[in-house]
Amino acid sequence: MPKIVSKKKCNEFIIKHGNPETFHLSKTCNKEEQHKIKSKCKFLKSSDIDTFSEAYTQMFKNFNHDVQMTEPLLLMYTPGDYVKYHYDGNQTNYKYTSVLYLNSNKNGGEIDFPFKNMTIQPHCGDMILWDNLNNNGFIDEESLHGVLPIQKGCRLCIVNFYEVYQDKISSHYLP
Repeated sequence: MPKIVSKKKCNEFIIKHGNPETFHLSKTCNKEEQHKIKSKCKFLKSSDIDTFSEAYTQMFKNFNHDVQMTEPLLLMYTPGDYVKYHYDGNQTNYKYTSVLYLNSNKNGGEIDFPFKNMTIQPHCGDMILWDNLNNNGFIDEESLHGVLPIQKGCRLCIVNFYEVYQDKISSHYLP
């Protein structure tokens, strides 16, 4: 996986925004889904991630429709933290999800896509993007994913969700 953001930019961001005391348990970020997530989170303003604007522009440069990013979310995983398997597009307009990894952790915290038979151990500066909905606006079954438990260390990442407007994705979802 090619590095899309330098380690230096990631470290500068962590120094500015990564103070553990400013994070909250993820249940405060989304009470309806608190049973699925064990991590800490912090809402960011879009301007907080201007440092990475070039990376986001590069990521979407070949798309033939407009995407609107939702409020970015900074997630911190510490030993024992995880995210149960879920779909991001379920009951939302979130066509795409991206995750930018701000540090490397070789002791757990992999993102796993079981229907794609793919487990990714991300490193500092990696960004992954996936499609949550198929072309008909229904959940893409292969987008099911989860984060495996952290064994040791810490995992910091920025999660963004993207809504699509120009190609008018329908809002049909699985029950």
